[in-house]
Amino acid sequence: MSLRESKKRKTMQRIQDEGYQLVRARGFDGVTVEEIAAAAEVSPSTVYRYFGTKEGVLLWDELELPSLEAMARALEHHRPLDAMLVALREAVDVGFHVPEEEIRSRVRFIFEEPNLRGALREALAGYEQQVTALLDADAVGESDDLQHRVVVAMALAALVTAMEIWAYSDRSLVEVIDHTIAAIRGSMAV
Repeated sequence: MSLRESKKRKTMQRIQDEGYQLVRARGFDGVTVEEIAAAAEVSPSTVYRYFGTKEGVLLWDELELPSLEAMARALEHHRPLDAMLVALREAVDVGFHVPEEEIRSRVRFIFEEPNLRGALREALAGYEQQVTALLDADAVGESDDLQHRVVVAMALAALVTAMEIWAYSDRSLVEVIDHTIAAIRGSMAV
């Protein structure tokens, strides 16, 4: 990662961290993008440029880009679903910039805040398109867009379910993700 990318990532993390502190203290509707920007010591235009919306600040997943990069590498050696599972496991191993309990609390907040639950569905639809495009680009010969979309949708639905289960449990994220991967692979044998 270049110095510029590293600085951008740290700025995005700081904005998100400040955003979560504010919404926990005052509620989702009690916080504006301008207040998040002031707390993070950046301009509101920086927040909008990096995240687009207040929901985007709170939903941003710092592992999204590493997981896409890992998936591109995994596609060199694995079928699409296996590549997604390998990339997911690799991304979880990278970890987050805050402790797991903080991530767990943030995930619970996302599931409990109606504005964020709706925005999560939209964000997942965008991520589904990105991953499907990656699989289509990797396809040899004629691409099967329907199959790729179904595989991606299935894996993302399983991931969301796993995140919700994890958020309300005392199990480690790695344990829940490993169990989810095993369940997906097991369902393929049915």
